[in-house]
Order: sequence, then structure tokens, then C-alpha cells
Amino acid sequence: MSMHLVVQAQYLHSQYHGRSADERAQWPPHPCRVFQALLSGASVGGRIRDDAGDAAMRWLERLPPPIVACSQGGVKPPEWITYAPNNNDWDAKTDPAAMKRDHAEMHAPTSFEHPPALFCAWPIPDGDDDAQTHLVPLSGAADMVNRIGTAMDSAWANVRVMSKTNFLDEAHRCGMQVLRPDDRGASAGGIRMGVPYQGCMDELAQIRNAPVAVPRRWPLTARYDAPWEWRVYAILRADERPFAVDWADGAMLALRVKERLTDVLGGQVAHLARVMPLPSVGHQHADLRIRRFAILRMNGGMAWDDADAALSGRPIRGLGLVARGCRRDLEFMNQHYAGTSTEWTSATPVRLSRVRRPARPDASADKMRSAFQAASDGVCEMLRQAGVDAPVESVTVSDRGFPPHDMEAFGNRRTELLKAARERRCLWHVRLSLERPVAGPLVVGHNPSLGLGVMAKVIGHA
Repeated sequence: MSMHLVVQAQYLHSQYHGRSADERAQWPPHPCRVFQALLSGASVGGRIRDDAGDAAMRWLERLPPPIVACSQGGVKPPEWITYAPNNNDWDAKTDPAAMKRDHAEMHAPTSFEHPPALFCAWPIPDGDDDAQTHLVPLSGAADMVNRIGTAMDSAWANVRVMSKTNFLDEAHRCGMQVLRPDDRGASAGGIRMGVPYQGCMDELAQIRNAPVAVPRRWPLTARYDAPWEWRVYAILRADERPFAVDWADGAMLALRVKERLTDVLGGQVAHLARVMPLPSVGHQHADLRIRRFAILRMNGGMAWDDADAALSGRPIRGLGLVARGCRRDLEFMNQHYAGTSTEWTSATPVRLSRVRRPARPDASADKMRSAFQAASDGVCEMLRQAGVDAPVESVTVSDRGFPPHDMEAFGNRRTELLKAARERRCLWHVRLSLERPVAGPLVVGHNPSLGLGVMAKVIGHA
């Protein structure tokens, strides 16, 4: 189970005055501000000189970028500037008239209806047994935190170790926005946030002891909430004639494509890509066959030219097929799977491995209702794991599907799908209604890399 070191901060007032380097209003506070607040708390009374406190802070600065959860609904009013005498430039021996009076301060607070809250969850690497050892000194440092941000941003904090699931559940119950580091994003888009890094404690000490003022610009940032970047490939024979793969072989197609990317580009590069088979659904010629697939790029670490070369060369092992990028297919798929929408429906069934419909002899009305309710709860959990933090208005689950992706849309392959659905009782069709638009492509459920759980926008909704 993935464990996280969670720093929870609760502000005491309904305004946050922190600003970014360009003097703009900033919400949420960057993780580097939370780290500096903990460092300041650990330094009270010289406790950072204690071996346990120093080791705990140095352990924390080495962890990967955290997941950030924050209160929503912040309103940024117009910015204003105040001017005041700069008393630091005058002493009793100089002429008061010579005192500089050009000291200006920019004000750009973010206002909330209620005092906001902030969570930073640092992932603990598997096999790292130091978390419990460092929890006591870090908790002591959090107890001494009295502000996070500017001097006006009073707050209290605590430190806990939680599983990722429990953390996301708590953030969801509190109605918080969740920002994830760019381990699934693209090379452009998203927001930049300052994060701790190895050696930042020593650099902060040098800045504090520097004889001249040092610009307060945090040197390391991480990208958060970047959009997906993807490309669609058409499946062709070796002679480049179009070919359709049966939906039942979609998992094998995804596996072979990932193996090809790994063999040609290496495991480190292929790890940044996800293969998503796209079935033909939703029109009069739909027949539950796969004629194209998408590759979703993470972190921009894989060049599209390299992926094109890897897939369009010799035939893919075990399939005898090649793939070719097609701009027309990408534009067509963007209409169905990308963009933003509040209404989504499953193009391929969502797999919920822990929720199965009862077998036909035992399919009583009460058991079916219980299974459908469990499936709705499972879909909400899968949405949080997929990074969807928009509140859910309604979830409808079905064992037959919804127009235009219901059983009738699959034409003469309907019987085959019905048979597969009976054999795989953990497959569900899902219809979602969200309070605010979320961006696609959206894939939910278990085994998302094998063509299951692909969501399509409902036509007519944005």
C-alpha cells in the first residue's frame, strides 16, 4: 500500500496573503513554503541542531514532490500598493528628513468564505523504514508552526502518515482541490510550484547569513496538473492496408505495442507512455473492433518522432501489424474522448475488480441493488485515483450500456459482447455527471492500459 507523509495546515483567517515571484496572488501555497514553515518550527530554541531534527528535515527534502490538496473557492480581489516610511534606513544620528519614504508593499490576498485548509502529502518510497523514526521530530516541528506564507497568514499544522487512498478520501470529503505532480502530464501546460530538493536546507542557511540581500526565487519547481498529451495511430497490415483487431484482443494489442516501445526506446522512455486501444463505437458502422489506438505521453519524456519510428518499422511481434499516426483520426478522436465536459459515458466497460454482479441463479433483486450501489461507490473511488477532483452529481451504472454506446451500437457483435459480459461480471457501463467540466482523455477503473474504462463525452455537453 502506498504510504504518504501528510502535513495538514489550517489557516486561522479567511485571507491568504502569499504572492508569487511576479507579485501575483498565489493559492495554494507551494510545497516549499510548507517545508520552510516546518524548518522554522524545528529551529525554535535551536532544536534543528539536534541530530534527530536535522536528520528528519534532510530526509523530508529528499522525498519526491508531494500531492497538494487545498480549499476551493478563493476570490482574488484587485491588487493594491501601500506606502510607508522605511524606518530601517534611519537612526538617531541622521537627519530624519533624509529618511527614505519610497518603501512600497504590494497586497494581493486571496479571500475565502471560511478559513482555508492545505494538505501536502509526500510519497514515502517503498521499503523506506525511516518514516516512523522521523515522524516524532517532524510532529514537534509542526507543533511550533504559527504561520505558512507571510507574517499575516497565521496557521497551525500537524503531521501524519496515511495511505494514499485514505488521504484522497479525506480530501474528497472536505471538498478540496487535488493537484498532482506531473508524473502523468505533458511537457506543456499545468502550473509550476516550488518543491523542496536535496541540499535546500544548506542553501537557505547561506541566504540567511548572506551580507547582502538575495532575491527570493525558489530554484526548483515541479509541474502540477498538466494536461494529457496524446497521439492516435491507425492499425495497418504489413502492406499498409487497414486492419481491425477484435475487441477481445485489445489487451494483447496494448501489451505488444508497449513491448515494441520498450525494445526500441528503452524501458525508461517506454515507462512514460500508456497505450489505450480505441474501439469503434457510437455510429451506424460500429462493430466492437479496434482500428486505432492512442499513446498517452507522460512528462514529455518520449519524442513523438521516436514513437512513430518504433511503430512504423517492422511488424509488431505476434500480430504482424504496423501503426501509422493519422492527424484526421486524432481530430476525430478529440471530438469524442478529449476536450472538457461535465457528462461522460463509458465507451468500453469499466472494470471494477472488487465489485461483481451476482451469477444468474443467485441474482435476486436485493443482491443486484447491492451490487449496483457498490459499483457506484467503486466508480467514485476510481475517479479520485484517476485524478478527477470535480464533485460528482450523479453516477449511473448498467450491465448493458447507454446510447450511443449501448449493446445496440455493436451491431452483429452484440451476442459476443453479451457473452463476455456474463463471463466477466466485474465489467460495468458507467454514466457520469460532474459539477464542473473535466478534461479528457479520461480512463477509469482497473487495467486502464488495456482498453478498459475509456470514457467518451456525451454529445451536446461541454
